[in-house]
Amino acid sequence: MISVIVPTMWAYEPFLNFLENIVQLNCIGEVIVINNLVQDTPNHLALNHPKVKMHNMHQNIYVNPAWNLGAQLSNYDTLCFLSDDVLVDLRIFQEADKFVTKEIGVLGFGYHPAMFNLHAQKIIESNEVDNYIVTGDLKIKEMSESGLVHKTGNGALFFLHKQNYVSIPDEFLISGGDNWIYECQTILGRINYFINDCFFYSPWSVTGRSQKFDGSLGDFSKENRETFISKIEEFKRIHGK
Repeated sequence: MISVIVPTMWAYEPFLNFLENIVQLNCIGEVIVINNLVQDTPNHLALNHPKVKMHNMHQNIYVNPAWNLGAQLSNYDTLCFLSDDVLVDLRIFQEADKFVTKEIGVLGFGYHPAMFNLHAQKIIESNEVDNYIVTGDLKIKEMSESGLVHKTGNGALFFLHKQNYVSIPDEFLISGGDNWIYECQTILGRINYFINDCFFYSPWSVTGRSQKFDGSLGDFSKENRETFISKIEEFKRIHGK
């Protein structure tokens, strides 16, 4: 079963209806909500579901620490890291529940321009939730890119076996967390995969563009990239790579 980890500041309202559908899936054991803006917590039926476990933060701890916390709190073998401005084909969760093991690395999502089309936009605008599950052939392929340059997936949606999770260094609050996770799996000799050919929609970075959010720490600057590379090299040395 799957532990879904969702850091949120409640900036994208349609996600709540999507969450209501996620918790109905048999493969979902829990949805761990890292609530980074408690005062804006909505009154929505989905948040009262017994699978939803709300963890209220006194202040915004940012996405990477939220992922680390969610992984620590999780109770199931498969972790799903899901952005709060993403709507996807519900079959992705069912496939990931069968596919993800400790023998593989990340199962991410492959992006294709066809997924950002007028049909997808109409589904969202009309709130035709049932259409989340009737699109595409849903294929899983090996991801050829390493975590440092992964072009077919990122932090919007990915799955990983709990035993394989490598905690993101404290230096990275917003950017670089997904790169770290992908790259560490590659270093440890595990193959990363991605799902594509199915429905995916996101308006992208809704929280990051919100006035509620201080994004000044999110720039993956040259200094941050150098720190990232240094941490990766340290990880390699520790693991004899």
